[in-house]
Amino acid sequence: MTWEEVSITKDKNGDVPVVTKRLAGHVDNSAWPQIKVNIDLTLTTPANAPGPVPVIMELAFSGEFMAAIARSIPEMMPGNPGNRGPGDNGLTWQQQVLARGWGYAILSPNSYQADNGAGLTEGIIGLVNKGQPRKLEDWGTLRAWAWGPAARWTTLRPIKPSMRNRWD
Repeated sequence: MTWEEVSITKDKNGDVPVVTKRLAGHVDNSAWPQIKVNIDLTLTTPANAPGPVPVIMELAFSGEFMAAIARSIPEMMPGNPGNRGPGDNGLTWQQQVLARGWGYAILSPNSYQADNGAGLTEGIIGLVNKGQPRKLEDWGTLRAWAWGPAARWTTLRPIKPSMRNRWD
């Protein structure tokens, strides 16, 4: 797998200046070139971090999808004044992570495996099965989605053992 930096943006999340890298992981498809598999990942870290920081990873739908949900059902979104329950201090989980000096990554599992039966001859399952339908004992979508974070951990860059749980 190879990783490409698609974009880098500097912004603020809450009160914290951040750097967000949009990354695309390209899975080696030399065994079946008819199927291309790409992994979409965003990595956000505090802009003022002196070095590598711990990172929390979320498997999530695309930002566009989540924005649509927020518009249609705003009371379900964290930090909404009408949705204050126990433990809700008004900050999103990402802002809470950044406040600790950590970063966060958002991995879109639908980018490398569709969540429907029609997609089982595509994505990482289709690539592994060379475009053929999977057998009952083969991976399903949930197993494929779980593969994505492991692929990120092991292939983005060599990581020293002492920094295994930290990204920069």
